[in-house]
Amino acid sequence: MSHFERTISEETKFVGRIFSVHVDEVELENGNTATREVIEHDGGVCILPVTEDDKVYMVRQYRYPLGMETFELPAGKRNGNENPRYCGLRELREEIGMDAGTFVPLTMMYSSPGCFTETIYIYLAKDLVPVDQKPDEDEFLDVYLIPLEEALQMINRGEILDAKSQLALLKYAYDCQHEYDEYEQYDEPEEHLSYEEAEEPQPVEEEPVLYYQPANEEPVYFHQPVNEDSVLFRQPVDLPQADLTDDELNDVFNLLNMDTDSEFSLD
Repeated sequence: MSHFERTISEETKFVGRIFSVHVDEVELENGNTATREVIEHDGGVCILPVTEDDKVYMVRQYRYPLGMETFELPAGKRNGNENPRYCGLRELREEIGMDAGTFVPLTMMYSSPGCFTETIYIYLAKDLVPVDQKPDEDEFLDVYLIPLEEALQMINRGEILDAKSQLALLKYAYDCQHEYDEYEQYDEPEEHLSYEEAEEPQPVEEEPVLYYQPANEEPVYFHQPVNEDSVLFRQPVDLPQADLTDDELNDVFNLLNMDTDSEFSLD
């Protein structure tokens, strides 16, 4: 049986630089209603950099909300809909001054699914190459190179309490024990782009987004707006959709932006 909750209303309470908060009223599957407090976050990336002799790079930094220093793997927040792979390569360079010849997805996690939308993508980085370290202006950290076995003991001793770092280290140790190295390419192209080649952040593909022209008797749907009258339409189901070539789509742009009355045909 699939469980669900249907959103009845949503009220934004706070919009900040890193996250926003909204309070929703939802209908439960038994017909009752409940309140849900939701923290919206763009998510982030965590990287496990492993050397040829099985040592891992970690950072120690001060975490203001905890009022203490923590040991963590290199990690960072995604900028909007930034591609997780690009984000990870950027953070690897900024925090420990390394690029990676091998950069593959290790796993992913939800930080706190009861109230927090943050998704963290965790990557394994190998074949490391030194580059210039470029930390953010407000970021102060020390870099450590620790044997993998010692890092696992640090988890056991309660010295690594960061959840994403624990998950990455334990997952990798488990994979090594079981000689598993076939990681799924769930959010990146087949070719392995370096940080230099990645250039521009690429958005992650999400649910289909279509636009339609309300003035048309039979609405025609496009994958992008054609003029200021275009209306955003999401999650299309069995709806007419224009499957146009680039040249035909340009002709539609020109037609819909003309002030004169003229006949037009895609034939």
